[in-house]
Amino acid sequence: TQLVYPGTNGLPYGWIWDPILPDLIYFANWVESSTIASVSYYKTTTQFVNDVLAGYGKNDGYDFSNLRVTGASLGGGLAIITGAQTQAFAVAISGLGATLSRETFDPPIELEKLNSHTFNFIPERDYIARIGGRASFL
Repeated sequence: TQLVYPGTNGLPYGWIWDPILPDLIYFANWVESSTIASVSYYKTTTQFVNDVLAGYGKNDGYDFSNLRVTGASLGGGLAIITGAQTQAFAVAISGLGATLSRETFDPPIELEKLNSHTFNFIPERDYIARIGGRASFL
């Protein structure tokens, strides 16, 4: 028999991990920060969306002020981070969540922006996509 508490992502004994998991994630990120920085694709996608929202293409007659970011799986995780950082609405399918790791990004992501600017559709049996926590779309 396995005791499962409805705490952190349904982890066994989740009530033990809930208070310290964000700190453990932050510490692991700090230890590997130089390596992680070299492969942080979210910085590129966030810069691209910021450039588009700032007026990229307006001289050619295009208006991209109503921008949506989408992605699936890894791309969904990037869409979630990019949407929360740029305040462009993001829709992900099976994207990894950023709720638990939101303090490790540069700049850090506020939970309110995850809740208000991102939506992540996760099929019932997709357990991998539940890693990282889920924002509640408001």
